[in-house]
Amino acid sequence: MTRDECIRECQRKANQTGRPQVFQDCFGFKTEIVWPSKPILYLTGATTPSEREVSRHGNLGLLVTPDSRIERHIGSHPAGFAVDNGMFGLAKRHQEAKFDQERFYRWLDTLPRTALFVAAPDVLHFIALQDGEEVPVGDAAATLVQYPVHARRIRAMGFKVALVGQDGIEALLDEIPWDLVDAIFLGGSDAWKLGPGAKALIDQAKLRGCHVHMGRVNSFARLQLAQDLGCDTADGTFITYGGDINVWRLQGWISDLRMTAGHFTEYTALNNYNPFAIVHRLRERARREQRTHTRQEAK
Repeated sequence: MTRDECIRECQRKANQTGRPQVFQDCFGFKTEIVWPSKPILYLTGATTPSEREVSRHGNLGLLVTPDSRIERHIGSHPAGFAVDNGMFGLAKRHQEAKFDQERFYRWLDTLPRTALFVAAPDVLHFIALQDGEEVPVGDAAATLVQYPVHARRIRAMGFKVALVGQDGIEALLDEIPWDLVDAIFLGGSDAWKLGPGAKALIDQAKLRGCHVHMGRVNSFARLQLAQDLGCDTADGTFITYGGDINVWRLQGWISDLRMTAGHFTEYTALNNYNPFAIVHRLRERARREQRTHTRQEAK
């Protein structure tokens, strides 16, 4: 069996079991972890261009918050839904102190228990940029301290619970109560989310069979990277601020990602993770392989 055939067999097993598979080359010099090769699912909380348009597409899921107005659709939504706690939105408006924990749980109790995950409330603080603007950044240590209380309460309601990953949490991996974690929600700054810190968290979560979600994904490049990192879902405001045309642009992204899913096993073998340096080469190789496979089937 050739190396490529071995990798495809690992991917087949990963898809069947939903668990990563370990592949070692014939020389025994390195081990690659092959994650399940399903394409990423995009979640949107958009009420524009229209709730009907978003709900009609089975490959777009929904992300709801306590301020959402689309709860009536989620029970029968074909692609599923997830729940965000809404903390980041409040912090961006400097209203984080207005987060009402009991209101959040009362609202959560009205939702179907079929959610992909519920993001447990996290802790945010502000840092000042050079231009004087203040931006909210997650406090990983404080979030971990309060997480077990929220996780047990959310699970007791019948939901799967997600820990919000934030800058610096990679130094606290041993302190994460993994037995209380069903999913990881990658928050944090953009630099952290696309760097080795987030990758370390993703690797540990995947080894434990956790769902991984990346927040604030509003470009094809970032959606591609989220899929290649092993994320199961991602969300963003791309549709909200783009009008009808962005619904169709997003459909194009997803179609492209379906073609390249599972072709990027090299990422997990890299010691110095630099996705921007290799993503173009890997995507082009995946497309060439797909075209070759299509021609062979046509014959």
